[in-house]
Amino acid sequence: ITDFFDHIQLKKKKTVNNVMGEYLSPLKYNSYSFVSGHRDALHLEYTTQDVDWDPTTARDISEFLKAYKRNVSEKKANGEMSSQEGKDPMNNEGLEYLAKETLTCPTDMILNITAHLYLLLCWNLMARSITVSDLLIDHISWSGDALTIYVGKMKNDQENTRGYWRHVYANPLNPTICPVLALSLVIFSCGYRKEGTQRLFASNFQDNFNKWLTKFLKAKAQELLVLGLVVCLIGSHSFRKGVATLIASFPGGADSISIWLRA
Repeated sequence: ITDFFDHIQLKKKKTVNNVMGEYLSPLKYNSYSFVSGHRDALHLEYTTQDVDWDPTTARDISEFLKAYKRNVSEKKANGEMSSQEGKDPMNNEGLEYLAKETLTCPTDMILNITAHLYLLLCWNLMARSITVSDLLIDHISWSGDALTIYVGKMKNDQENTRGYWRHVYANPLNPTICPVLALSLVIFSCGYRKEGTQRLFASNFQDNFNKWLTKFLKAKAQELLVLGLVVCLIGSHSFRKGVATLIASFPGGADSISIWLRA
């Protein structure tokens, strides 16, 4: 187990044709959250396979992660690692700009309006990209004046113990970022769904969205830089981080517990 963690702490080149890439030279280390996440994955696999989690193994992993966390902190203090982990949060101005550009793009209308809905759901649901990509038509309903979307299995809730219906509201003051309007555009533009096809998005749309986002950001790099966004630090996870950051910044707004439960 410890050999495995020694292996994953180092960054490697991209995997090509299922062949694991070599370690980067000079050596670069993965973030603490990336490495520690593998402990949770291992623990879930043990639980799923009904195998007891050996206390000695758990202790060894815990000691390794404590030492690695200190090592990462030292490297950040010395400038050997970036002080920020993961992608940058998307700001509200950047979201509005991307939403507007997707709706006014003259090419591939279906892809653009679908991507427009996808990014708005990532933002409004405070959800990971994989969570949004797995949404079903049956997960969408109405409650009063709100669109309700059921979010079940998530990365931090693999057994769906905290799944619940999340409320999403229309934005009549700014239709560009209105999730209800975005959903209606996709439904009325993509035509009737055949019986049995319950997915809101195509099964491979997460990958398509990531490719679309990368290409779109590169094309709009200068405009986004004016808005304070560096395209190489923006990804699909930026929407979830961005809305949580925005809500937490409001004086007298939602408390951290409410934000954590939503995200």
